[in-house]
Amino acid sequence: MADKKRKNKKPADKAKKNVGQSTTEQYKDTLFKDIFNDKQRFLELYNAISDNPYSDDANVEIYSNHALLAKYHDIAGAINNELVMMGEHQASINPNMPLRMLLYFTDVLRAFIVGENIYGSTKIDIPTPVFYVFYNGDTPYGTDVLELSDSYKIKGQRFTLEMKVKVININPGHNIPALAKSPWLNGYTQLTAKIKEYLESGNTRDKAIELAIDWCIANDIIKEYLQKNHGRVVKMLNYQITQEQYDAVIKRDGKMEMAKINKLYIKEKKTLDEIAKEMGMPVKEVKQALIDLGHDLD
Repeated sequence: MADKKRKNKKPADKAKKNVGQSTTEQYKDTLFKDIFNDKQRFLELYNAISDNPYSDDANVEIYSNHALLAKYHDIAGAINNELVMMGEHQASINPNMPLRMLLYFTDVLRAFIVGENIYGSTKIDIPTPVFYVFYNGDTPYGTDVLELSDSYKIKGQRFTLEMKVKVININPGHNIPALAKSPWLNGYTQLTAKIKEYLESGNTRDKAIELAIDWCIANDIIKEYLQKNHGRVVKMLNYQITQEQYDAVIKRDGKMEMAKINKLYIKEKKTLDEIAKEMGMPVKEVKQALIDLGHDLD
């Protein structure tokens, strides 16, 4: 492992009492978060995907179990003077990840500036943020960097906020060097790939999960973790797959809803009030949907 020596002011120590390791039962964890919610594994993962790895004695703190942060299903950790944000793997392409990371980052950053006078004349030093998101969907991903400015209605502004998120494709056959550097990332990737394989073979969700876990154990892939945490792993994977299926339905139904609103407005010439009544929606939501569809309502 590369020996990156940086000046270490340990910003993690300052934020520890503010972010800490408090837990919440309000939100369910996913397997990715459970695996890498560990200092050693988190550092291993970062070193596998970063161009500037740290040495094994780097100061690491994990902040993802805090009640405020857990809702994002992501992982945040400080490694020396960097604040590393790792987005939950995505099964579908999500162009809003920079926006999601921005909201996540501001929540985490608050922990580092508690007690500081942001209106004073003294500059407040904050850890340098870096952003990653892991993708294992079936649709080919056309970019490896997502930028917040892609969402801006006005492009090309000089004095504006920009943030870039590195996309890490963890499908089999991609990012082989990273998988070779991180046995834990490789194990997670192989397990999820096997679940897909067994699902596509016609197995039920529960059966596919059990078969994939058995296969990984038989092939000594994150074996001890799966054996020790078998029950929790099954529950997390069940939740994860169910959530992905639910999101797919919402996405599909949302498109159908928009199509129906468009038809009522264009072909049936109905008013906003009439459309709202038929759709069971507030008028302002109907109006916004039509604007999003490109209709000029002014």
